[in-house]
Amino acid sequence: MSSSKPKASTKSYHHGDLRSALIQAARAVLYEEGTSKLSLRAAARHAGVSHAAAYHHFKDKTSLIAAIAVEAFNELQAKRNKAYLQEDLTKLKRIQKMAEVYIEFALENPQEFRLMFLPEFRREDVLTDVEKAGRQSHLQMIELVTALQEEGTFIEGNPESIAINLWATFHGLATLMLDGPLFRNAKTQEGSTALITSAISHLFYGLVK
Repeated sequence: MSSSKPKASTKSYHHGDLRSALIQAARAVLYEEGTSKLSLRAAARHAGVSHAAAYHHFKDKTSLIAAIAVEAFNELQAKRNKAYLQEDLTKLKRIQKMAEVYIEFALENPQEFRLMFLPEFRREDVLTDVEKAGRQSHLQMIELVTALQEEGTFIEGNPESIAINLWATFHGLATLMLDGPLFRNAKTQEGSTALITSAISHLFYGLVK
């Protein structure tokens, strides 16, 4: 499966859209030059604006990366919402579809996916913007697990704990396919789909009554 490679727009920017343009430019830098080369200066260069202009929207590289992570979480959630709202799917099938979407997003957006879970975007005393952006997906999963328990499909237990176990499985598989020994399975759509389907089926076998 090929990864997406965002390109910076060449249009003229007006007041209000420069921040977005810088984020898209930064995402382009990630794919063209790598994380080590990402900086406010590089993003500004890609966006065709001055280095000073970039500082009006981001105070440093970390805040720029955080904005990329938030945008990526929002894009992932938009894709998962489509699966969540599919009325023709059972609740169990919705979870399976949401898992597939999660892993497919990771494989299609590897650079962003790695940034979304960096430790510097976590704090003990308060949820960061990055954490807030990712929380909706977790709450959505808890809601589905609870519904499946109420209808007698899933085993009893703390729905949040079960949701975390599901997430850990999806995330672990995505990481192994991106940066681990399962990377060969991710090279083709057929190999990726077979692995995802198998993992999800075995996981649900232990949850379904």
